[in-house]
Order: sequence, then structure tokens, then C-alpha cells
Amino acid sequence: MAKIEISTIRQAAASLVELNEGYILYQHQDFEDFEFEIIKIPTLSFIVSAIFDDKRVTLHYAHEAKGNCTCHLNGLCRHEVCLFFVLRDKLNEIFKDKKSEEDFFNNAKQDELMQELMEINITRCVNSYHLMPIISIVGSKILLAFELESENEEIRINDVPAFLAAVETKHTIEINKTPHQLDYKYFSAISQKLLDLCYLNRHAMTVELEQTAINNEFMTFIYSIYKDSIYYSYNSYMKKILFKEGLPPVKIIVDEKRLSLNNLNFQIIRTHSKTFVFMADYCYVISGSDKMYATLLNTLLEQKYLDLNDNNFEIFLNNIYPLYTNQITYLDYHPTKEIKIDTYFDYQNHKMLINYKGDFKDDTFYLKKKNYKLLIRNLGFTKSNNYTIDDFDAICDIINNRLDLFKEYGDVFLSESISKLKFVKMSSQKMNLKMTDSIISLTFEGMKYNASELKDILICYKNNKHYVEMEDGSILSIDADTANLFNDLVEELGVTNISDEIKIPLYQAYFIASRYKDIIESNNLLDSFSNDLLEYKNYEAVPNKDINGILRDYQREGFRWLYVLAKYNLGGILADDMGLGKTLEVISLIDSLPRDRSYLIVAPTSLIFNWQMEFEKFAPDLAISVIYGGTRTEENIKDGFNKNKILITSYESIRMDIEKYEGLNFRTMIIDEAQFIKNPDALKTMAVKKIKADSKFALTGTPIENSLLDLWSIFDYALPGYLKGKSEFIKQYENFTNPVLLAELNKKTSPFILRRLKGDVLDLEDKVENYSFSFMTDDERKLYDAYLAQARGELQNDDYKISHVLSLLTRLRELACEPRLFLEDVKVPNSKMDLLMEIIDEKSQEGHRMLIFSQFTSIFPFMQERLDQKGIKYLTLTGKTNPEERMELVNKYNNDSEIKVFLISLKAGGTGLNLTTADTVIHYDPWWNLAAMNQATDRAHRLGQKNIVHVIKMINKNTIEDKIVELQNRKKYLTDEVINDNDVIMHMTKDDIKELFK
Repeated sequence: MAKIEISTIRQAAASLVELNEGYILYQHQDFEDFEFEIIKIPTLSFIVSAIFDDKRVTLHYAHEAKGNCTCHLNGLCRHEVCLFFVLRDKLNEIFKDKKSEEDFFNNAKQDELMQELMEINITRCVNSYHLMPIISIVGSKILLAFELESENEEIRINDVPAFLAAVETKHTIEINKTPHQLDYKYFSAISQKLLDLCYLNRHAMTVELEQTAINNEFMTFIYSIYKDSIYYSYNSYMKKILFKEGLPPVKIIVDEKRLSLNNLNFQIIRTHSKTFVFMADYCYVISGSDKMYATLLNTLLEQKYLDLNDNNFEIFLNNIYPLYTNQITYLDYHPTKEIKIDTYFDYQNHKMLINYKGDFKDDTFYLKKKNYKLLIRNLGFTKSNNYTIDDFDAICDIINNRLDLFKEYGDVFLSESISKLKFVKMSSQKMNLKMTDSIISLTFEGMKYNASELKDILICYKNNKHYVEMEDGSILSIDADTANLFNDLVEELGVTNISDEIKIPLYQAYFIASRYKDIIESNNLLDSFSNDLLEYKNYEAVPNKDINGILRDYQREGFRWLYVLAKYNLGGILADDMGLGKTLEVISLIDSLPRDRSYLIVAPTSLIFNWQMEFEKFAPDLAISVIYGGTRTEENIKDGFNKNKILITSYESIRMDIEKYEGLNFRTMIIDEAQFIKNPDALKTMAVKKIKADSKFALTGTPIENSLLDLWSIFDYALPGYLKGKSEFIKQYENFTNPVLLAELNKKTSPFILRRLKGDVLDLEDKVENYSFSFMTDDERKLYDAYLAQARGELQNDDYKISHVLSLLTRLRELACEPRLFLEDVKVPNSKMDLLMEIIDEKSQEGHRMLIFSQFTSIFPFMQERLDQKGIKYLTLTGKTNPEERMELVNKYNNDSEIKVFLISLKAGGTGLNLTTADTVIHYDPWWNLAAMNQATDRAHRLGQKNIVHVIKMINKNTIEDKIVELQNRKKYLTDEVINDNDVIMHMTKDDIKELFK
């Protein structure tokens, strides 16, 4: 404990960020009013505190460090880390050599020992007396005496009044010729409660020398204090007995009409709420609910026996005896009279009537009559002239399940109208799901219920009813589990009007056939389809030999999955990790399908020529037509379509030219980077979804970027209607907090989503990620803080516009990257740019090649200036780079090892580039959408990469960039639950926004 290691501080810190920040505060001594204290008792510990930004922070260190800072992190915050470093210096100062350390700890141990001895001495005096009550019952009196227990003896108090007075006045009293100072505080806590009770109730006590007469209610208070045990004195014999709640083991004997007890060796104290029965070893506590039994027990104890007349004996037999059969022994019991209530049921005009007959004038059967009428009312009968009920469900329940309740009172008679009612149980039924060519229908063939009857069953079920009248007049008892399955099925299909034959799409048939197999029978053709989809890895389809030799095993599996779906005119989402070769899998699919119809590929503008090059490389005999720029004419589109070509175009072209595609129906349509249609209300999304094709596939490495609605939008393109309408989907899933619903969504979508991660591809090298922090100079800090204060002032009210927030955020991000981005004449150093140049120098000398990504293309001239000064070769790619030039730049970088640096816009170069000759990726500035940054990283970390990729994320400390990283870390959810992706989904709430400007 004497010396604090750096590793101890590192382990205690909440994060590396907090550790770094705390160390900076420590180095700069950025705090005031430092205090240091050593606490030796009861345990050696050290306390340090200081003021940071007008708040005092304290760190307590014994075996571990604990702080009180309002940062409230899971570990030490930066302020507490700073104090930990200062404490380390203090302890090194105190324990400058081994002798000073030994002397300090020897003195501390001595102080601790003396403290412990003093506490033992104090304990000998405080709480050294325990007062034990002694209860005895003499005639009608309850007497209370005391025994005083100390460490070495047990003393009977012979003078109760003097004892109570001595305790109250703190005077010394002689007990058994030994003086005792009876201060109240020397008594145990439970004894103090008993003393308080005596002082509070002294007006109701008759105090004698050795004992005190108390009233009955006093006993309840003693029981509440001494629940475990007390002393009980009986016939000069005293014993500690335990309390036990419940009825005592005393039997009431019934011999003819005489009541007596089998045991009289007990005493009773009765209070308002409880009865205490004192026996040899236990005091039984009878609660108020058994007051009838306690009263009878007390009476028989006083009178020894009780002879009942005929009328009272009948009352006893019918009302008391049934309640206490375990406590009453009836010798030769023969009921002298039995009441009988006969019940008559009738059913008229959808109402049930009840009549009954019995001797209701005999008061001896009061309890039985009361219970009978209570039964009638509890079942829902109401009385006008007669008792009636008109709830059909309740009537059926009485006939089927409740008649035995009335048979306990007498005979039950049913009218002819009730006897004729026919009740049937709902048996397990299966609808017929059949597939004829491409038409799927769900019918009621072979079922006992038709569509109309099933509709009535489900209406009753949803209204929590258990019976429904069928068309043949019978009454069906609804089985909740079966009805629930049918109800789920109808809701899943989105059917508003149940008919005898329900047409459904093939993709929906697959899902309901597997989910509702208990109520659906499918035919062989549908079973064959289901088997193909489940066992796609073993499907007998092989890519053309030229491509087959290039594909890896997992790519062949991807090809088969695509092929099976295309065979059945279905679509899906190929969601492999970026860099795993989705393009090649699609080319292998199209190359293996018939060429009697046209295919359409839609991609971001920057990727359309990449697709063209990939086709020319892997399937050169396929006819390709790129619809872009001047070729975007209706004539070119229809010519390519009619000649069964593969059309390649962009999202923007589709949006502008959608009317030119009217009337065209492609065999297969592919959209690349499908996250481009994540917004269902965007014009390009709506345009893409209008195009007709037998099967539609979506390619994306990030099928969910912001919310589950992204996934719905892509499915609405690939399999329209499969995840229902937008509003219905949002209502069911968008809060994404219900794990059961998310698991259901995963099960429903998994056959139509194929996702493999890079970790599953054994020959792909790993990557190493780390942060590199820069720290502003004083001049940079003053400039940044001034704009931050101005931004805070502009956001005081909550009625700001999001566009204004984004503008303020952009200014702060620019200041963190390069102040001259918007302050052209400012002359301050740029510590972040200096750090970047140091990294580039180091990596270049080690032979590494770098991709540098930034959101701000306007920062590239400043980087270029510095690179030119160092003589480092570089290339630059931004959104202004046209598609043809993009590919030229990529090829130039990949083929010229002298070019060490590639400056790339995050937005323009985040997708579609293969730059595996680089082994270092530098993100100069963070962006809230971590998925976009990951996509950029994967330009280098993809198939073909032979080295470990080093990813460096640069952060300017204590700026908006810190906040963006924190926001990224707080938003990791959703995708893993649905499609097992590891992307970070970012949302900006008002709380997030406020946090950014703190």
C-alpha cells in the first residue's frame, strides 16, 4: 500500500481517455486548494481532495481508490485520476526510504491496537445488562417480574419499583447485596424497549415488590418485543418458553351434546387482537381470524365442560365444527339433521334461470344458506323476480364446469332446453397450404370449421370468450392455444376478411409453413421449396467453370443461396461484410442464369464503372450496357433490354429516368450499397421500388445504419409486403426493446438474409485499431473555447432548428481539425496537423502506405502543402473526381509503391474502392456515423490484404471530437439483435445534442 504503481491507476481509471485526461491535469497541476489527510483508525487510509472548476473532488484510498466526483463514471474519472497521481507523489515523499516506511506502519499498527482495546473496554460497560420478562398468571391477574442478566450473573429483581426508579434516575441500587449503577444506556436495545413500555404504562400497572400486575393488552406489547422467547412461571416452576403462532395441540371433545377439553394444563391471556395459550414448552399465539375457536377454548378452560341444548348443538355442528375438524374430536358422530337445497336450471330466450328449494326457515343452517346464495351471486346471477344470467359465455361455463358446486348442497335438475344443448371441444385442425406452379393458396379443405365459423371463433377469442355457437347449433368450447395460433396466422397474413381460399406469396408461405406447422398441412411442392431454401449449401447448382475456380467456398455457398431464391423468383439481402466479394457472387449468379432476358444493376454513381470492369474481368462474354451520362436515353435503355443485356446504372439516373423503365420487367434486379434506399420516403427509393423484376436482390455491408426501418425499406424492395406496411412495422418493432419480438424478426428474415463476417474468412488478415490524441496549444484552446461559449449561448432555448445545430457543430469540428478552414487569416499553430505529419513520417520510414480519410475535403490543400514540403508523394480523391478518373487513381496507387499517401474524402471514397496495397488507415476526424468510417477502413481491410491493417483514429482532446466518440460508444445496439452485425447505429436526441456542447 505504501507505493502506488502506474498499473494500479490504469486499472482504476474508467477508460484510457479518462486516464490520459487525468494525467494531463496532474502534469499541469490544474486544480486548487489541495488537501491531504492520513486516517489511521479504524483502518489505515489516505484522503486527498482539491477543487476542479469550482467543484471539490475527494479521493479515498485504502485497499482501493474511491472518489466522489459528480462525473459518475464506472471507474475513476479524470479528476479522480489526477488526485491519484498526486497521492502517489505524496506517498513517495513520505516513504522516501525503507526505514521511514517501516516506522510509519509500526506506529499505525500500534494506534489501531490501542483503539481496539479501548473499544473493548467501553463495550464492557455499555449494553452490559439484559432484562428478561417473567410472565405468570394467577387467577385473573397477569403478573410481570424481571430477571437481570449481566456478563457473569443472572439476578431476580426483588424490588421492582426501586429497580425502575433507579434506572430512570441513573442512581445506584443494591441487588443481592451488590451495588449496581443502572444507567438506561447500559441496557441492551431490546431491554430499553421493555423499560420504555413500563414507563409509558405505569398508570395501568399495579406495582408490588417482586412483580407488577399488568393488563391483558400489555402482553401484546411484550410479544412484539420478545418474539423469540420469554420466561414463564407456573406453580413455582420457571422456564424459558418460545412463542409459536397457530392453534395449540388441545382437542375439543364432543360426547353426545357435551363439549370438553382433553387437556386442562394451560393458561390463557386474551387481548383485543390475539390470544396467548401458555403450555409447557410453547406459548401459542392465536390470531384474530380464529377468534371463534379461542373464545370456545377459554370458555371450556373456565367451565371444564359445556352442555348444549338441541338448537345450539345444531348450530355448533353446522357452523363451527366444519371449520375446526382437526381440533375437534366427535365421539360417535351421527348428524341429527341434514339441510338439503335442490337447484333447478332452465334456459329460455338466451337467459339462464335458477330456482332452488330447501328449509330456509331453520336458523341452525345459517352458514350453509349464506354460502349457497353467495355461490349464486359469484357466478353472475342477478335477482329481479328470479335469479337470472344472460352472459352466454358464463351460462356455458356453468353447464360445463360449475354444476358440481350445486350438487354439494343437494340435487341438481336441468330443463329439457339445457339437456338438448350440444357441447363440443375444439380439436386440433389443420388448414391446407398448397403450391400449384407459382400460386400459393391456403384453404379450409378437410377442416371441421369453415371460414365464417373460424371468423366467429377468433372474434370470441379476442374478446376473451370461451364458447361460440356454430352453424349446426352446437356450442364449441374454444381451445385458447389453438385459437391463438389461428389468430396469429390471420394477423401475420394481414387478412381482414377470412375467405374459403386465401392467396399468399411464396415467401410468406415458407414462413407460415414453418412457424404454424401445428395448424397447417403443406403439399410436396411447397415442402421441396422449403427444403431447397434451408439446405441451399447442398443445392446442386455450380457456377460456370471459369468463375468456379476463382470462388472461395463461402462464395460458392453465397452463389447457391442466390440461385435458389432466383429459381423461385424470390429476392433477398446479401449482407456479407464489406470486402468479402459480393460483386463476384452476383456475377457468378447472372453468368449461370438463362440469357433470354435482361438484368438490371443499380449502384452509386462512383461504382457503376467498377461493376463494368468486374464483369469484363470475370464474365467477358456477357453483354453489358452502362446507362450513364449521355447514354441515359430511352432508346438505349430499351435497346439494351430488348437485346437481353445487363444494364448498369446509378440511383440518381433511376430517380430521374424512372418513366423510361415503365413496362420493362427484368429477370433479376440487383441494387448495390442498398443502404442508399434506407429512407423509404426518398424519391430515389420510391423510384427503385417501382421497377419490376422476377427476383430482386440487395447488396449491403450495413443493412441497418440508423434503425430497423432501414431493414424494412430494403425488404420492401426485395420482398414487398413480407414485413407488412411501414406503419404496421413501426408499431410492432421500432422501439426494438422487446427481445422476443426481435428474435421473431430475426427468425422471419434470416432465410432471406445471408451475412458472413470477415472473422469467418480464415485467410483474411486482422486489423489493429487505436486512437491517437493531440492536445491544443493555449492559442488554439482560447480560439476554440470562445466559439464553444458562443454556441452554448445560442442553444440556451430548446426551440433551435436542427440545421443551426449542425452548423454550430461543423464550426467546432473545423476548429478541431484546422482553424483556417473558415478563419482564413487566423495565425495559430495546428497541433493536430503536426501530429499527423509525425505519424506519416514514422509510417513512411517503416515502409507503410497510408489512406487518410476526412469529412472535410477543404482540409486536403493544407495536408498537400505539408506533404509537398516533406517531398512525400500522394494522390487525392474527392466527390468531384469523376468515375473514370477514380479507377485511374486507384490503379495508379495500387501499382506505384512510391506513392505513400492517398487523401480520400470519407463520403466519396467510403465505398467501392479496392486499396489492399495500403496497410495503414488514418481517420483524421471522427464522424458520428461509425458505419461510414468502418466502410472506409474496409477499402484496405478486405480480401487480398496480406498484412495486418493498422487503423488510427485521430482525436483532438477536449473538443467536439471527444463527444462524437462518446456518442458512438453509447449507440452500439440493434443490429446484433436482428442480423448479427457489429455496426454502430447513431441517433441524435436533444440530450445527445446538449451533451455535445458541454
